[in-house]
Amino acid sequence: MRCPTYVLVAFVALFALAPSGPAQCDQVWGNEWSNWTSYSGFTSPVYEIETADDFDVVGAIARVQMNGRSTAVFAAPILGATLRFYEGTSAGPGALQAEYTFAGDDPNFGYAPIPGKLDFRLPAPFAATGQHFVSAQIDFGDTFGNWSCWAANQANVVGSVPYERTNAGGWQPVKATFFGFTDLDFSLFDDDGTPPPEGFCGQWFEVASPNYLSDHNILRDLDVIAADDIWAIGESRLPVGTGWSNADIVGLAMHWNGTEWTIFPVPHPVPFTGFGWVDLEGIAAIAPDDVWASGSKRVVHPVDGFVGQQYFVIHWDGTSWTEVPTPSTPAGCTGAGLHGIKAFGPDDVWFAGYRCQAMGAGWVPATVLHWDGQGFTEYELPFVGLGGHAAEAIDGTGPDDVWVVGGPGSSPGAWQQSLIYHFDGTTWTHVPGPVEGLGQLLHDVAVIAPDDVWVAGEYVEPGVVAPLLQHWDGTSWETVFSPTGGAGIVALASDDVWTCGGGFAHWDGTEWTSVPALACTPGASLSAIDAVSPCELWAVGRRVSADLQSLTAHLVPSWDDAGGGLGAPSPQLRVGGSLTEGSLMRVEVYDAAASAQGLHIIGSSRVDLPVFPFFGGIMIPSPDVLVPFMTDVLGRHIVEFPVNVTLDPGLELYIQSWIVETQPKSVEGTNARWTFVN
Repeated sequence: MRCPTYVLVAFVALFALAPSGPAQCDQVWGNEWSNWTSYSGFTSPVYEIETADDFDVVGAIARVQMNGRSTAVFAAPILGATLRFYEGTSAGPGALQAEYTFAGDDPNFGYAPIPGKLDFRLPAPFAATGQHFVSAQIDFGDTFGNWSCWAANQANVVGSVPYERTNAGGWQPVKATFFGFTDLDFSLFDDDGTPPPEGFCGQWFEVASPNYLSDHNILRDLDVIAADDIWAIGESRLPVGTGWSNADIVGLAMHWNGTEWTIFPVPHPVPFTGFGWVDLEGIAAIAPDDVWASGSKRVVHPVDGFVGQQYFVIHWDGTSWTEVPTPSTPAGCTGAGLHGIKAFGPDDVWFAGYRCQAMGAGWVPATVLHWDGQGFTEYELPFVGLGGHAAEAIDGTGPDDVWVVGGPGSSPGAWQQSLIYHFDGTTWTHVPGPVEGLGQLLHDVAVIAPDDVWVAGEYVEPGVVAPLLQHWDGTSWETVFSPTGGAGIVALASDDVWTCGGGFAHWDGTEWTSVPALACTPGASLSAIDAVSPCELWAVGRRVSADLQSLTAHLVPSWDDAGGGLGAPSPQLRVGGSLTEGSLMRVEVYDAAASAQGLHIIGSSRVDLPVFPFFGGIMIPSPDVLVPFMTDVLGRHIVEFPVNVTLDPGLELYIQSWIVETQPKSVEGTNARWTFVN
């Protein structure tokens, strides 16, 4: 997302600035797909077609999705895309009202080549007042390319027929290929401008994360080194050549530096192009220059030449990722992968997964690899039940207290066993917990102490899959049901445990409570969670919109309310952040004047204002930072401030936001807020 220019005075090194996009909620317009015919969308250095269709909406448009196809996508580079809104007239598109340009790697632009879909999340909402036209174009650079929108509402056009123009010339009505006049297949989503709900500690919000230009981007695990040093891993699907099946699954590794996520390439061994597979499932960080990640790779077996899945381990040395050789499966047998990692030190790293035995054995056991600084030792865990099973996660307090959990695969099915193991430094032992429902699968484990362990997973009841949380007290396991979560878990203390999945839940020592989060992120699915500190957490997964896109979410602790707002009613001010170096401070203004100039005032001193009309409010007499801003069409402004310096413990920091109205001329003041650095 492109950000405006800010002017800072005084402590200019205190913060770096980055915007955060608006929420996208309810669908307010949708043309139903009719058939596989489409409208033209050719682009080249000298020839360009633009097709636009109308809609009739009153409100703030924050997201646009278009469905279509691309016949030349694999041969053409994608530099970016442009979304345009035009005035609605009886003769077609009128004056250009808004234009949004996205780079090809902009996290707010989603592009799925198969099937062809475009997903635009607008940096500022478009204020729709009735009939308008909308168009979308992909920029293929100097290469000929094609993206065409599917037809919708065949023989039942809603509003106007589509219009087309070539090389920005005059608009003409246009018919879909083979089927005459139809609509374009697109959907619009609104933004009502209301603040998202706050829950325990503060507010969860989505942070823009990058994707390969692919219809498949998933994050599966993360590990936090510091507030400005976080790794997340998963996989992407990259098309190779033409055709649905010709694609490589590649490992996806991205790093958060306190300001933004950046993708770093990982090794990609493949048997041949178009049939590659490298996925990453687990990650563990010891230091900024000592990070491990693991998963599986599809390669040629070194003995029998068969193509199949093998262990895959990579290491980050502070500069690049390098593959570390691992044991292969026996000849005549392929199928191995590593899901979870726990690192106690540079020469004490544990990996949990699975590996097939010799052909004809009829089962695949869960396995564990241990890295001692020189090489790997492989452990085969006690076999449970029938068929194959895999270790999904690993955690512990030390090398003589390690726990591993798992199950039969990616779905609980009818798995009537509890796959929980413990290592005492010498022997791996099966320590099963209760089996709930028709079957279960355990995804994650968090160890607080030898007698305080949590596992997270899911279980099946007739017609439903539900989260499963179980606790070990040193003697036995107890099921403690949660309203959500079950995919990932992190424990900060016995009375401070988080789980994620379809949502978030928090354990306070007595019960699990659902925490409001990501209400306006369509199809949010979270697979892993980790903490910077109490009340500052990150989670990763995927969001399902036009395609599968990476998803990162951040919990920022809320500041206190100092009161004293000015206006009738006064705008809402939300501020969050821990104010430790590398952490993210977030400022949100709601219910202010629309498209108005404003100023954030931040300082470490205050003066109480006991006089009218500021009863109960404060003033900041010596600002350290001044940040000009403009509210959007909904009277809202959201910005993020990564903290660039260490603030002394005990510091008290204050913020006010003032907004200038032009009609009528007046000044609005937000409530001031403050926090303490612990």
